Amino acid sequence: MLDIESEAHEIWAMAQLMPDEGIVDGVDRIKNKLAELTQHTKHAEALRKIAADLDRAAIAAHEEDAPNAAEFLETKARQLRTLM
Repeated sequence: MLDIESEAHEIWAMAQLMPDEGIVDGVDRIKNKLAELTQHTKHAEALRKIAADLDRAAIAAHEEDAPNAAEFLETKARQLRTLM
């Protein structure tokens, strides 16, 4: 889970400039951090969706739709590997 307070402190620190730096240097550091946070958020959303899909597959397998559930689980496993 994202700790907003910690991230805010980190971004504030990134905004501080060394004597030989300009504003663009600080802005570039902040842009990179925000891009990183965005990527983590996208992965978290994808993982939540896959987890919900896996729950549905487990229910289907329990209801004796095992062949379809197995194929579905293989598809979800491939999706998880792309996020790693």
